[in-house]
Amino acid sequence: MASKIKVDTIENVAGSGNVSLGSGHNLVVPGSVTSTGHLTASTTASTVGSFTHGSNTGDTRFELNGPNQYRSLYKHAGNIAGYIGGSAADVLRFSNAAGTTTLEANNGKFTMPLQPYFEACFSTSAWTDYAKGGTWVKMEMDATITNVGGHYDTTNTRFVAPVAGKYFMSASVFLNVTWNSSTPYLSYLGFYKNNAFFSHFGQDVQSTAHIRHGIIMPLAANDYVDVRIQQAQSPTTNQYYKQANARNYTYFHGMLIG
Repeated sequence: MASKIKVDTIENVAGSGNVSLGSGHNLVVPGSVTSTGHLTASTTASTVGSFTHGSNTGDTRFELNGPNQYRSLYKHAGNIAGYIGGSAADVLRFSNAAGTTTLEANNGKFTMPLQPYFEACFSTSAWTDYAKGGTWVKMEMDATITNVGGHYDTTNTRFVAPVAGKYFMSASVFLNVTWNSSTPYLSYLGFYKNNAFFSHFGQDVQSTAHIRHGIIMPLAANDYVDVRIQQAQSPTTNQYYKQANARNYTYFHGMLIG
């Protein structure tokens, strides 16, 4: 016959202050276990069901939702600040206060759905004349195909860095240059940072051609970057092509890489 001890309250435990069960025996508590001090497992401990540490009004809350289901929930002054958790083998997710995944490690593969990334373009399609003779002309790309985080400003037609880091920037402009002499017409594509020249690439354009440039740029938070072109000489025809919502003519792309 099995023996049972039913205890409502244990107070003023003498000696070591421990309540012990013999080897091979388990303590089963169908309700809640509350500790005002430390809850310590001297060897490997297993929890079946749900386990919670912390309170809804505190700064840290840890929940174990069942076998292979875990979540660490962080709070500040009772408000959710973020999550770390997983739902399957080899999956670990970091989430923000809204529960949106910010980083996922899935079987060795990492994805960051909220990593700043944009693809800017024009909202209209047309050949457009631009200045000759060495004047830098800003590409007023006023639309986006992709704009994760909303950091490309379509009103001021520039990208604004949300955080300090290294960013990969690339741009392509489709040009039409007609020349009437043997002198090559050198066209330039450049990046401006905070309204100051930063970097450029040049090539001879005779007829229609793409000119492309890509670079890794260190940016501080709130630095801004735009794309500009320049025609060094004075050809008969000097145009760039606007293409609405397309990636294969004139565009400006960028992303945070580290």
